[in-house]
Amino acid sequence: MIYNGSDGGLYDEFNSLGEDQEYYYRSNESVKVRRSKNVILISLDGFSRERFNEFKDNLTTIGSLIDEGWTQYNVTNFVYYTQTRNGHATMLSGYLGESTGLYGNRYVYHPLPVGFSFLEKAEEEYGSGNVASAFISGKYKNIFPAFKNSMYQSLDYVHISEELPNETSGYCTDFLEEYWGCCFVAFFHFRDPDKTGHLAGEGSVEWVKSLREGDRELGDILSVFKESRVYNDTLIYITSDHGFKKNGYSHPHEPYIWLLTNDKEAKVNLDNSLIGVQDITPTICYSLDLPYDYSEPDSGHPLQVRFPDEKLEYREKFLLDKERPIIDLWGTRDTIPCLKARFSVSNDTNKLLLISDSRDVAGSVVGETEVPHGVETVTMELDRTIMRKYEEIYLLAYDAAENPSNLARIDIE
Repeated sequence: MIYNGSDGGLYDEFNSLGEDQEYYYRSNESVKVRRSKNVILISLDGFSRERFNEFKDNLTTIGSLIDEGWTQYNVTNFVYYTQTRNGHATMLSGYLGESTGLYGNRYVYHPLPVGFSFLEKAEEEYGSGNVASAFISGKYKNIFPAFKNSMYQSLDYVHISEELPNETSGYCTDFLEEYWGCCFVAFFHFRDPDKTGHLAGEGSVEWVKSLREGDRELGDILSVFKESRVYNDTLIYITSDHGFKKNGYSHPHEPYIWLLTNDKEAKVNLDNSLIGVQDITPTICYSLDLPYDYSEPDSGHPLQVRFPDEKLEYREKFLLDKERPIIDLWGTRDTIPCLKARFSVSNDTNKLLLISDSRDVAGSVVGETEVPHGVETVTMELDRTIMRKYEEIYLLAYDAAENPSNLARIDIE
């Protein structure tokens, strides 16, 4: 096992993790049980719906899957910030930031809670000796801090490091060749086209090349299934965590993505325009008979079951938002006896409130600061006694017209 990461607070974690680090773990436990269904979830990081529709017919592997009759869903990333950490936390758990505590690459106050991911649910439900599980990612900096508690010696095959698609593909095929004879669940994550988009620009020659390379590696992985004769016994879900600004270098708010799957039962919601990334894990759990409570209006929902009206109404009212939130937490540093948080805000932010109950804003204010017009950076001191007393504190931003913006939970140990 190699782990060179930091277990420090948010500020040090974000700024100290580099691209030369990796974490890997291999279980010595043998798995021999064979079941009728296996599952693999594959994420191609930062691949927007618009670009997917533009390139899908010219990508050898993805085009062939569409020709085979795979189902394509239009998916929206309903998280506040379309970034890698929270996007994948929602993808693998079926829960938004209010439940996971992850709101973006810098909104990490703790990792994804233990037991939230479908990989862990499978291990718990079937028994560790009855299913092989894998978490393989070609990114480290924005993946390991969010998932370290979910993976640490609870899964059978873990490899996380900054690497090219062919290197990620190598670990994926290694896992499949080792465990193809038994029941398995896996998550495979490719860093491109997102990585190349940040470096060379989305839509650039380099970006298109990385897209084709990722498609080729995807084909290599799927060929292992066909050679091992478990292809027809494996449910495969291919998606992305967020989009990317067209011809740009970032994705400040790019929520429109896609899902491609061979799950023939997941076709009853094709007319639904409110499918979210939080619906992927419930779909997997439904297929594998794993526990997930999708009865609440704000929960994810399996694509094999029609969405109830109250869930669609909830998403229309609370989740459908084309604008980026006006508040962005970008750093914290421990002080004594307070935690000092620094925020970058848009120029229409008028006031910041700290509240202890998101359902009773007026009656639960524990901190307040006015934001002078034109100020872009605000510092607030969060009293540790308040944090200990209430456990959860919410940050609420108001614009000059006294309209509230999105809530962001603060959960600091």
